[in-house]
Amino acid sequence: MNRAARLQDEAERALAESRAALAHAEDSLAEIAAIETAATVETWLFGATTNMEEPLKNPFSAAPPAQQVAALREAEVQIAWQFSAAFKDMVALDATVGDDVLDLFLSDDGTGRDFGAPAERYRDLERRVDALKAAETAARERRVIAIRAVFATEAEVKREEARAKREEAKAIAAKTAKMLEALREHEGCDYAPSARQPGDRVVGGLGGGAPAIVTRIVPRSEYLQIEAAELDAEAARIAARKPVDSGAITLVTAEELWERLAELDPMVLGPTADDCLNFVREAERPALARLRSHGGPAMVDEHKELRYELVWRDGKVDVQRSRVYLWEPDFRKNPAGRDAQAARGAAQAIERGPMVVDPRDRPVRISDGRGEL
Repeated sequence: MNRAARLQDEAERALAESRAALAHAEDSLAEIAAIETAATVETWLFGATTNMEEPLKNPFSAAPPAQQVAALREAEVQIAWQFSAAFKDMVALDATVGDDVLDLFLSDDGTGRDFGAPAERYRDLERRVDALKAAETAARERRVIAIRAVFATEAEVKREEARAKREEAKAIAAKTAKMLEALREHEGCDYAPSARQPGDRVVGGLGGGAPAIVTRIVPRSEYLQIEAAELDAEAARIAARKPVDSGAITLVTAEELWERLAELDPMVLGPTADDCLNFVREAERPALARLRSHGGPAMVDEHKELRYELVWRDGKVDVQRSRVYLWEPDFRKNPAGRDAQAARGAAQAIERGPMVVDPRDRPVRISDGRGEL
């Protein structure tokens, strides 16, 4: 078995696996119903309108894979917004009440019954966060399947082109065989394409330089077979592709995180909302501490800002490469900061007073009549 045939077999197996995974995803849609916010989750996942009386639509049923990917990406963005809001509410409640009191709220021995409102609020937020996390995971898994289906579809297009070229090559070869048979009967000898044609070109190979490159004119049927083999190899490469799950973005504020992630190509897998928020929360603490302590004379308070660099690999935030850092403005490019720094320097000079130089410390010029030494 030659390399092209082997690659074609591997690509066909990958296509079959993608189709089987897609069928499995359709069969597992009922699992979402177990989530408490099932109606909302299915609305996000399946692109139904906000009118819940209308039947929910399954994007895997008829839409092309590329449209499925875009719809599921939009669903993930909407889930991320909702997850962010619920997560912030949990953090705010945690910071307001305190860990010790929350432990009492959530205790199972009945002592938390007197704190019913905060405890119930926290439990509701926990359930909502868990449901949204499960919904995001489900949407993400289905988008991975849809992305692979896109690759499989693109590979199938290339295979169709290869099959068409092979059929054309067979038709041409059959017609050529009949003509050669007639010519053999007419001339009494066999005819075949010559090794060299008048249109061949030879490049190089003169004077001991680069080796000679011969451009050979091949029969059309043979050339079509070569093109078909190249298309099969390209189809195998496309079918073997994996979703892009690494990248990086730079943010000015944490609030624009979801907007920037929403701008990613739907075929790219970004980090999950839970992963992003946990990283930002942990990395912001030391950065905010530095922000409050950097009050030196070279710093203008209103220009202190945080910057966020988010790097992810394999669909998860890379905490070693990601960072939240203090951005210090460049006063040479910031007129307001430059003027404020100049004013502060002038005020400090006035406080120090004029500089007094001892005459004995002044430089003395010595001359020998021909010039200064």
